[in-house]
Amino acid sequence: MRNNRNLPTFALMATAASALMGGCGTLSSITSLLSPNRTSVRFVNNGDFAVEGRLIIDDEQNTTEELLEQFGTEISFRVEAGETMTLSRDCDAIQAILLDDANLQVIGSAGPDARSDVLRDGSDFGCGDRVTFTFDHGGLITDFDVVVSVD
Repeated sequence: MRNNRNLPTFALMATAASALMGGCGTLSSITSLLSPNRTSVRFVNNGDFAVEGRLIIDDEQNTTEELLEQFGTEISFRVEAGETMTLSRDCDAIQAILLDDANLQVIGSAGPDARSDVLRDGSDFGCGDRVTFTFDHGGLITDFDVVVSVD
C-alpha cells in the first residue's frame, strides 16, 4: 500500500506550476490563496500607566471622519503598562481605522489623551498588514505620544 501523506503538497505544487506556466490559474490567484486576508491592529504600551481608548473601524475606506465616528464599529481597549494587545479582522471589515480618545490612565481616568488621523486601506495600509499604535510618555506625564507604524 502506498503512502499518500504528500498528496496535498503535490496538489498545491501542481496548481502553482500550472499557474506559472499559464495554465488554468494565475500567479496572483495562487498568492491570494496563500497570503493572509486579515488586517491586524496592535497596541503597544511603552508607558508607565495603562491606556484606555476606543478604535473605530469601518468597511468603507472612503468614508468621512464624521461618518466613521457616527456609524463605524467601536472597539474599546485597555492596555496595561508594558503590555501589548493585538486584534485582527477580515480585510473587508477593516477598510478605515481611527484611534479615538486614547487616554493615559494617570489617576483613575484622568490623564492626557490622543487621537489619530483616519488610516485608510490602499493609501495607509493594505490587506494583511499590521497597523501598530505605540503609546509612550515623556518625563512630564502630560507628554503623551502615539506613534503609528505599518508593517
